[in-house]
Amino acid sequence: GEYFGLYDLRERINEDYIANHTGADPDNVDLIKGGNYKDTSYNVLEGTIDEYQKLVTFLKENSLKNEDNYKKACQMVDVDELINYWICVIFFSNTDSGNIKYYKENKEGAKWRWLLYDIDWGLWASTYWEYNMFEEVTNPEGHGVGNSFSTLVLRSFMKNEGFKEQFLTTFGKYLNTVFSTENMLKLYDKMIAEIADEMKYQIERWNYQDDVDKLSAPYSYASWERNVNTLRSVISEKREQTITHM
Repeated sequence: GEYFGLYDLRERINEDYIANHTGADPDNVDLIKGGNYKDTSYNVLEGTIDEYQKLVTFLKENSLKNEDNYKKACQMVDVDELINYWICVIFFSNTDSGNIKYYKENKEGAKWRWLLYDIDWGLWASTYWEYNMFEEVTNPEGHGVGNSFSTLVLRSFMKNEGFKEQFLTTFGKYLNTVFSTENMLKLYDKMIAEIADEMKYQIERWNYQDDVDKLSAPYSYASWERNVNTLRSVISEKREQTITHM
C-alpha cells in the first residue's frame, strides 16, 4: 500500500528471451557476453564458445575482400542483423559498447546474431558529439571502455565493399525514417507525456537532495525538466551529427 515510484519492467536478455522471440530451443543455443580483445576471454552465458571460436579463427585467417571468403562468412553471420546492431550502437553513441551479447542456435543453417540490451550511455550529453562512433567500433585497438573489446567481426566485414555499401545504404534509410529528427522527437514527446504526471510523486518518494549524484536522479521536478530538455536538444542534433561523422 506504500507508493514506491515509477518502474520500467523488461525481459531479462537470456536464452529464454531468445526462445520467446525467435522460437529457438533455449537448451540448444550458444549465448556469449563480451569478447575481451587483450586476453581473448569470453563470458559464456549458455552453451559453449566452440562455434564462435571457429568464426573468429576464420576471420583472422581469411580476408573478406575476397568474395568467396565473404560468402562463407555470411553463412556463419546474419549480416542484416549485424548491420542493424552496429547502426543502433553508432546512432545512439553508446560509448559503453562492451556490453554486448550474441547468440547462435545449434542447428543446421543457424547464424550468429547480436542482442541490443544495454544503452545506458546512449545519447549522453557529454559524449554524443565528442565520440565518432564509426571510428570507435572499427578501431583495431578495440572498442568500449578502455578499448577492451574486440572489433574483429565488424572490422573484417567492413573490408568487403558490398557489405560496406549495404551498411551505409541501410544507415541512410534509417536516418530518413526511424531515426529522422521528426520521428525521434515525436516518440520522445510521447514517452515524456506518459510519465510527466507521475514524476512529482516519483521524485517525492526518491528524493536525493542530500546526494544529488546518486543514480543521477532528479532531485526536483524542475531538475527533471532540465534533463528532459537536454535530451531533447541532443535528439534534435543527432541525425545531422551522425551524418557529419559518417
